[in-house]
Amino acid sequence: MYNMHISEIKEKYGNISISELNCLACRLSMYIASIIICQKLNIKYVADGARNSQLFAIEQAEMLTLFKELFNKYNIELLFPVKDVTDDFDEKNQLILRGIIPKMNESQCLLGMPLQSSTVDKESLKTCINIYEMTFKKIAEEMIENFSNIEIGEKFI
Repeated sequence: MYNMHISEIKEKYGNISISELNCLACRLSMYIASIIICQKLNIKYVADGARNSQLFAIEQAEMLTLFKELFNKYNIELLFPVKDVTDDFDEKNQLILRGIIPKMNESQCLLGMPLQSSTVDKESLKTCINIYEMTFKKIAEEMIENFSNIEIGEKFI
């Protein structure tokens, strides 16, 4: 898959945008690193800020279930505490009322773009699932197994 043209990807897996493919690969790489770190530090829970309302295919229930299954394989629970939040205006105000100034301290992706419609494109979602199940899942599991023997602080490369 690494050097396939988008037409070949479409033929094998289905139709997907470049940004959605980037999102899938990037999110999965963060999950792989998280699982390895959790194994080393005996951490049993990981929380992710995925939100269905952002309309990323990788943040829809079907993909979140697949990601949870990957974590569960390694006895780690993947949590999505804000997945159903559609507008965080009220949540931000509640924090302010309690003396907490909400600040974003996470990096923002410059490649991934939410879909331009008000609903998730079911074909893109199906393609994300296909790519994950047919190719990325096996690669992720191999990487987790191969890197589980390194010490924290060592390079992953």
